[in-house]
Amino acid sequence: MTTVNITTQNLTTHPDFSVPTFGLIDFGVPSTGRFSVGYKMIAFEPGKILQAEELNELQFRMQTHENLTMQMISNWIPEVVFNGTSQTTGPGWDGATPLDPNYLTYIPTTRVIAITRGSWYLCKANSNGLFFWLYFQTSSPTDSPIQVNFQIPQETVVNQYIGFGINTTAGGEYTGEIVNCNSVGSSSGVKHPLTLKNSSVCGSSRYYLRITSVEVSNEPIRNDFCAFAQLRSDGLYYLNNSKVKEG
Repeated sequence: MTTVNITTQNLTTHPDFSVPTFGLIDFGVPSTGRFSVGYKMIAFEPGKILQAEELNELQFRMQTHENLTMQMISNWIPEVVFNGTSQTTGPGWDGATPLDPNYLTYIPTTRVIAITRGSWYLCKANSNGLFFWLYFQTSSPTDSPIQVNFQIPQETVVNQYIGFGINTTAGGEYTGEIVNCNSVGSSSGVKHPLTLKNSSVCGSSRYYLRITSVEVSNEPIRNDFCAFAQLRSDGLYYLNNSKVKEG
């Protein structure tokens, strides 16, 4: 496996979607972290207080997932129908499926992959089989405001996979970062207190996943890796056998 370090941004907001403000619940400011793009699941703790805002947050995340999935299908239909072959399948493979097939451009003469910044990928959690929408963004000042250029290492050979490193692996399980309701990240130090008056117990925790690097691997998916493409003798291909456009 070859890893090329790319500084990914730990977003505290949820791009492309506005946090709902319905009802009497005060959702607060997105930068507090509860609606961060990284939080994917809520772990309710038995015997502890559950707030209405947590149920609203759950609804928001389900709607976001559904919206992105429907948009992905719509974006991929023309690619599969007009540019596909008998070997091409639909989106949603075991790895990382981009929301839009135009997120990647491959330059074969230099073996560079241009990856659109601020792009969504449907990534499979290998150990539990669930899919999560992860957001790719970088904070490196040397990156283009539009794209990130990934140079495929010289030692990379045909049939190897290129994809994203995911934040953590623990005990062989795809656990992500478990964040309790007293903080919104392992290093952020920002509090997420319960808003119920005179209460000191947490009602839920957050399950956090994020992209940390772009990597090359011999396998399409591991507990800490999701491939979006495979290098072949005649170019770069998505895992549904659709060829990545070249530039």
